[in-house]
Amino acid sequence: MDALYGWLGLILGFSGLIFIHELGHFALAKWNGVKVYVFSLGMGPYLLSFTHNGTVYALSMVPIGGYVKMMGQDDLNPTSEPSKDGSDYRNKRPGQKAAILAAGAIFNLIFTLAAFTACYSIGMHIEPPRIGNIAPSTPLADAVMHPDRKPANLQKGDLILNVNNVPVKTFLEAQLQISGTPKDQELWLKVQRLNGNADDIIVKTKHDKGYGASSIGLDRYTEKIALPLGFKADEQFLVGDFEKAKDAKALKEKPAYKAGLRKEDRLVRIEDRTRPEGNDVTTITELEHLLFAPQRSKGRPLTYIILRDGKEQELTITPVKNEDTDAYFIGMPFELRQRVTQIDETSEAFQKGLRSGDYVVGFVGEKPNESEWKNGTLYYKKDPAETKRLEMKLAVLDKASDESLVFKQGRQDIQLYKVDTIGSAVAMAWDDTLRFSGSVFTVLRGLFTGDVSTKALSGAVGIGDVMFKVASSQTFLNFLWFLGFISLNLGVLQFVPIPLLDGWHLLMVAIEKLKGSPVAPKIQEVFQYVGIVIVGCLLLLATYNDIKRMFM
Repeated sequence: MDALYGWLGLILGFSGLIFIHELGHFALAKWNGVKVYVFSLGMGPYLLSFTHNGTVYALSMVPIGGYVKMMGQDDLNPTSEPSKDGSDYRNKRPGQKAAILAAGAIFNLIFTLAAFTACYSIGMHIEPPRIGNIAPSTPLADAVMHPDRKPANLQKGDLILNVNNVPVKTFLEAQLQISGTPKDQELWLKVQRLNGNADDIIVKTKHDKGYGASSIGLDRYTEKIALPLGFKADEQFLVGDFEKAKDAKALKEKPAYKAGLRKEDRLVRIEDRTRPEGNDVTTITELEHLLFAPQRSKGRPLTYIILRDGKEQELTITPVKNEDTDAYFIGMPFELRQRVTQIDETSEAFQKGLRSGDYVVGFVGEKPNESEWKNGTLYYKKDPAETKRLEMKLAVLDKASDESLVFKQGRQDIQLYKVDTIGSAVAMAWDDTLRFSGSVFTVLRGLFTGDVSTKALSGAVGIGDVMFKVASSQTFLNFLWFLGFISLNLGVLQFVPIPLLDGWHLLMVAIEKLKGSPVAPKIQEVFQYVGIVIVGCLLLLATYNDIKRMFM
């Protein structure tokens, strides 16, 4: 069912946003008396169509995209041949043309405002900008207080209230503000500490080569929750299967395999013996977050204590540097497992088939975003090699009969965000629309200044991947908010004066208004083909980035 929601969200999401955009062009064309030949949802051959008042309304075969075909407008074959037909687009005043061209993007922004307003007034679940694990040698670890510049000593769980005097309520908003700050520049954070104090913090950004933009090392916050379900599971951090890894051949040339790590080796701890003060990494959270701590070591050899065939062994591994990302790594597939070690035979879990030795995949509350789970679904496997997971519905007890029979797992900090009145919701939606619009232009500026790398670009594949995940795993309001956010980006980008986009056509109309006649068709045609090359290259680059992030 989750996959079905994902596919429906992907198809309806993309088609819906394009429909809204093209509806803007269509509505303003009709309003200004331009004859519209076709209004199609989707591309390619028609699946369904009907004609009304001379316009063909069609549902086309390819369920992504759409278009409006108007009399007198042909982007790739512009002509200024005189026409006596008053419904011809070319015979309209520059102001009317501009309204028609801008309407698509404006409709996208109107949808964003409506979506944000609905989410904030009804109430949606958000991820607050809470600081997660702070890795050494990151800007957050080196943050200082204002004004005395003493070490800030930020801690996991501290909450970011604003970035550069811009209030942020979600993790995404904080990341957007940070990534838009030029590299090697100090930014200001207002942080609410765990003790309740609100402090001014100064952090110097650095360019993250892997991310492609400015970063301060902000990681997502997860909290450990205890669920009295009548069993206990032992967390295991194991080496994965080198043979079945996508890049198996390359992995065997990396330090992990050469040092002797093999499938099913259980990682017990990591020791940095070059630092006498001690830097053992022992918890599952630390191991997962630091990816075995090679980034922290900065190329120093680390001692990996593993459990193999019931006996502890030591392996010394020296990380290598990835020049593309500046990150250190050892090249190791890994796997997290939670094996049931103890279970109450009178518990609901035991009665429904869970046994010692089974492997728990995770527990998801019936209402995943609620702070307390009363009921939910436990996912597990009898054998970790199985691809299919089993599931059972369980009630969460108020208290375990035995305090040791508690299942522990990590969970993101998710909170309900809701404003008191519809007016406040509209105001918040307006502020967010303006701020996010500014973020789009900040990223574009960063691409020219070098503060943002082309690696940060994402296209339809990456957006579609996230859209699928949000639709399949989150609430409708969260999905609606995401659609509003993508609609905003689509609308704002259309105003950029790149040939082929609406912004370029608006520029042509502005020139027409100033000179009193349209730009010569040949000049328009040349720039349209230039636009095809520019946009095509950007799409190919963005698609490559998306595929690299998803599969490589």
